[in-house]
Amino acid sequence: SDLAKDGKCESEPDLMKKYCAKTYLKCLEAKRAKELRAENRDMKRIRDETTSQSFYDLTAETVEGRTVEFEEFEGYVTLVAFVPRACDEGLAAKETLNTLREVRARWPTVVEVVAFPFE
Repeated sequence: SDLAKDGKCESEPDLMKKYCAKTYLKCLEAKRAKELRAENRDMKRIRDETTSQSFYDLTAETVEGRTVEFEEFEGYVTLVAFVPRACDEGLAAKETLNTLREVRARWPTVVEVVAFPFE
């Protein structure tokens, strides 16, 4: 919006919240994403005591057989979900996956989702 272009996101947040809530939310999301990348937080300090590996040292295989290195998720809020594969005719899995898609769609520049099926 014109208010955002004029720099009102930061200088007059109350005005933006009142008249341009969606644009203001996008401004906040973009600002936070930029802060996360600028900080380049070293999450490797959070290590498993027995293996001395960090979350970003892990890898996983996609359903297509491609290897994903978790270092790709550095700088993002990463949700790790374990999704039931065959419970209640797949309804729980569908609900869980839909919720994860909604979260990812709402914050595409900030959130990554990693889902693992289980029996």
